Amino acid sequence: MKTLIFLILEGLALFTVSCGQAGKEEESKERPAIGLYAEVIPAKELLFAEDDIISFNLATREIIFTDVAAKRLSSCSFDGYSTSMNLFLNGERLFKSAIYLVCGFSSFRIDDLVFYRSVEEDSRYYLNDGYPLDIYSDEIRKIREKNAQKRKIEWNTFVDHLSKADKIIK
Repeated sequence: MKTLIFLILEGLALFTVSCGQAGKEEESKERPAIGLYAEVIPAKELLFAEDDIISFNLATREIIFTDVAAKRLSSCSFDGYSTSMNLFLNGERLFKSAIYLVCGFSSFRIDDLVFYRSVEEDSRYYLNDGYPLDIYSDEIRKIREKNAQKRKIEWNTFVDHLSKADKIIK
């Protein structure tokens, strides 16, 4: 029984770590020296780059990706606590904390930065200050607002960079 559980966990780990390999046939991506890109932890594989981003909506925080990037992202494991990414700008980490990859099937709350994938057929992606996106408690709202304030400079840098690239929707 222990062997079966180990094999299942090992298989999940390989799937999680190798999500950056999906879609390599369509497009081989390199980390840009200049610009924005995201890397899966711990594999350090490229998840997406700035040229994969079509737009970022300031109100909803939805990121719209090219079809090739969306296909690559759809094969990744978005399981929250064991899968995360770092976001880089010009080779330097943009956000000090890791960003959790979360999907709509998740049953737990995260009050930290998340890259969220919806569960609809045409998955939508959001960069947000917590999951679930809907907040029903003043206590949770206060925690997230406090955490967002800690990242205010990083958020502003992210938005300014995408604004200069004409990728912001207001």
